[in-house]
Amino acid sequence: MELQESPKYSFRRTGRRHFMTIHNVAAEDEGVYSVIAQLEPRGEAKSTAELYVSSKGGYVWNE
Repeated sequence: MELQESPKYSFRRTGRRHFMTIHNVAAEDEGVYSVIAQLEPRGEAKSTAELYVSSKGGYVWNE
């Protein structure tokens, strides 16, 4: 499913970095999220991340 800008999802760009925000995150938002970047004329690049939602109110930062 392709995500679109909506009250649930927002997207922004700062220079070459792109961000997606999920508003009011809930357990049903857990899953695998992927992005495909078109790199003309070199083709495309794909990045994937898995989101886990915790009811503990904390977060994990992975670099």
